[in-house]
Amino acid sequence: MSGATPPPLGETRAEAPRPPLGGGGESHASRRLIGRLIATGLLVFSAGNALQQALREASDILNRTNEPLPKLLAFQSIIVLLATAAAIGVWKRTRWSAKMTIAWGIVSATFVALLEFLLDLGADARGGLLTGAALILAMAAAITRFAQRDRHIAEADKHVDALTSPAPSSQSAARDVISDQQRY
Repeated sequence: MSGATPPPLGETRAEAPRPPLGGGGESHASRRLIGRLIATGLLVFSAGNALQQALREASDILNRTNEPLPKLLAFQSIIVLLATAAAIGVWKRTRWSAKMTIAWGIVSATFVALLEFLLDLGADARGGLLTGAALILAMAAAITRFAQRDRHIAEADKHVDALTSPAPSSQSAARDVISDQQRY
């Protein structure tokens, strides 16, 4: 039990003002911004890396080098598109960002897991590749969870702001009605 005594009957304690639903405060908003920057940065980095690899593979195919691998080009191109879409979605807090992030994670993890067979790396590489695939899936899950929470908090804050904003004056509402009637 705490040392605080309850107020006498009939009296209530003044409650401290509550923060907005999103956690309130500038520090919380800045932490969410930093989180969004990190999540978006990871996805942009993945897209850039996949684009670099795809361009290298496309160059090998066009130059007809010894080992053109169209499957690598296809995987990397899909990863570029999914990572870019996920980054845009996370940054803009869209509803579909979670789906794009999960799709990016699944395709990227599958690609890493299949590298053993695509590049004939041998069984020695399997452990590292599977660990890498698992880390990609974990990162995709973490980004998805963050993006969903960030979007929900932003929506809740918008609703709170709408409820707490001052209502228009009755005179301005009357003017709006009159102007609407004059249009018709």
